[in-house]
Amino acid sequence: MRRLNLSYRGKDKSTDILSFPFHPVHGHPPESMMLHSSPMLEGLDEGEGRNLGDMFLSVQFVQLDCRRNNEGLVSRLPVLFAHGICHLLGYDHEEEAEYRRMAQKEKSILQKYSESQRLF
Repeated sequence: MRRLNLSYRGKDKSTDILSFPFHPVHGHPPESMMLHSSPMLEGLDEGEGRNLGDMFLSVQFVQLDCRRNNEGLVSRLPVLFAHGICHLLGYDHEEEAEYRRMAQKEKSILQKYSESQRLF
């Protein structure tokens, strides 16, 4: 994970999750990745699955981080996946305004996930 982070982000350290979008997202607002408005995703209907990209998770890094923060792995994974999905959709958190917007989207994803878990 450290090598991936160095190669693709220029950061010589390990991290929990990395996202690699299949569609060019830089320069496009995240809303442009929504199916109803995206020329990048034209031709897909609502019922089809969409491959937004790849996410790499460092289980070892996450387990150590969970131990350090006295947090359970099961509760941490949905948060990480929501974060990774936001990056696949074009969200970022380098600037404060971007951070707030991405945090709101993560919260929305996690609320929907939580609601779906109550169905089972």
